[in-house]
Amino acid sequence: MWIRTAASTCLVALALAFTLGGALGQDTKTAKGFFSGSRLYEECFRDHPLSYGFCLGFVAGVTDTYFLLVASNVSLGAWRACIGANVTAEQIRNAVKHYLALHPETRDYMAADLVSAALAEEFPCE
Repeated sequence: MWIRTAASTCLVALALAFTLGGALGQDTKTAKGFFSGSRLYEECFRDHPLSYGFCLGFVAGVTDTYFLLVASNVSLGAWRACIGANVTAEQIRNAVKHYLALHPETRDYMAADLVSAALAEEFPCE
């Protein structure tokens, strides 16, 4: 039961991050979220099965929220990503890890916003 409640709460938080934040365009450094970019970086680069699962699950959750918002015709703010149908969660995780490694100055921002920025950078719309 608590997992379902936590998942629902997380989806609401991610939706707000997408609609209000927008690829670091506003001050998401001071916005409240469940996890910071620093925490996401730690989990994604830690060599442990639970950390791997945390990273993959978080990134997949943000991406699923993106697809849900697009399907619901919700404005996504300042960023866009065009993620192909054949892109795997592992490829998205790798894109986020790459972004986090290249942009250490952004790790104080909300993790969900950093995932959105990574998606926009790795999967730009043409």
